[in-house]
Amino acid sequence: MRLKGETNLYVSTLRRISIYLWRMKKGYSLTSFFLLFFMLITVELCGIESEIIKYLDSGDYEMAHESRIDRMFHYIIQAEQLGYNEKDLDPLIKQRIQLNFITIFQKIGQKEHAITHLKKWVALANQTQNKGNLYFINLSRLGTNYMSLNQPDSALKYFKYSVDYANISQKEIYFSSSYNNLGIFYFRNKKFEQANTYYDQAIKALSLKNKVDTLFFISIKDNKANYFLSQGDTLKAINLIEENLEILSRYPKNQKRYIKYAIKLLDLLVSFKNESKALINLKGIDMLIKGNKQEKISFNLRKQVLVRLITFSNAAIRCDLVNRLNLLNDSIINIQAIQQNRLNESIKEYLVR
Repeated sequence: MRLKGETNLYVSTLRRISIYLWRMKKGYSLTSFFLLFFMLITVELCGIESEIIKYLDSGDYEMAHESRIDRMFHYIIQAEQLGYNEKDLDPLIKQRIQLNFITIFQKIGQKEHAITHLKKWVALANQTQNKGNLYFINLSRLGTNYMSLNQPDSALKYFKYSVDYANISQKEIYFSSSYNNLGIFYFRNKKFEQANTYYDQAIKALSLKNKVDTLFFISIKDNKANYFLSQGDTLKAINLIEENLEILSRYPKNQKRYIKYAIKLLDLLVSFKNESKALINLKGIDMLIKGNKQEKISFNLRKQVLVRLITFSNAAIRCDLVNRLNLLNDSIINIQAIQQNRLNESIKEYLVR
């Protein structure tokens, strides 16, 4: 029996919960094996749409594990091709196919392709009226991608669409995010005072009711710090970043973000001629990276920290640090070469699909 519509999505949701719990269990215990078994048997429940969902879920699983980019592409393309000739394919599944393409192109920085699928997703959302948070997020993504491609008119159009949707939804986070995006837009166009006005509006619109609001508040304050730097007020920028770091210290699962801001603070302290405080800060970052067991710290962040350690080090340890940096650079080059080859093959498969 072929199950349709909401039933298919219900099955998909259960399977995605299974994937999440499987990840939390890290692949061990009887419960984990039961969850994996459940993921496999749900595939058989509902015909072609279930097959499509199977490929989409497999792509989600690869993406969640930051696995091979070629596998992610393959699964999404398989899902799209299966549904290509299905006239009665549920529009919600069509949306999800587009969403998976959006996610992967956003991840690899292919803005033009992301825009193509974002527009398709928005059109489907308008058709199905299945909007919600993703509708706002994808309008904002369109604006951000056009801004990255230096197409300000298109960027501003979609940022204003997101304001319109915020007015319809009357959600604080939508207003705050819209104003923040407009602030970034005007900052990039060198209209600093206009940008700062929007940053202030973004902060005012946010009530900090939960962790999501708090972490977004930090992003706005970082943009405010950039505004102060543009005006030559390094001390105010330093104060804002230190406030952000104090807040982030309460959230140990956001260590990558903490390290990113800590490096930014370090460089500002050096430029402000406060090298003793900068050195204390640097040692703290290095210890945090060495003791990190919760998140994968990117090679790029590790490299940034090593470069700064070399700058501050004495001759006795500099040679060891340089060797560490060279090994890290070799690893980065090898990994990037492998990833680029896989990406090239994936883009080729995408373009000829």
